Amino acid sequence: MAALAGVAQSTVSYVMSGNRPISQKTRDKVEKAMRELGYVPDAHARAMISNRSHIIGLLTETTGTTQGAELFPSCGPSAPPRRNTATTSS
Repeated sequence: MAALAGVAQSTVSYVMSGNRPISQKTRDKVEKAMRELGYVPDAHARAMISNRSHIIGLLTETTGTTQGAELFPSCGPSAPPRRNTATTSS
């Protein structure tokens, strides 16, 4: 991406993170290179580097009579029985 935009790798990093002021002209070149390369930020990579996943985990036992089971269709009465179910969403 840096080579295509004609900038340093650190400049690409600064554009993506927003941690340093970058001229609009340079920002536009980097963003154009990102679009041309089809770059999509990876949520897992960002979570690792920031040490924050913004993911909520839920561990619960559900049965056909569990109040609220209808809120979790993959864990409801029509789902195959499981002893431990972990569901995550980002």
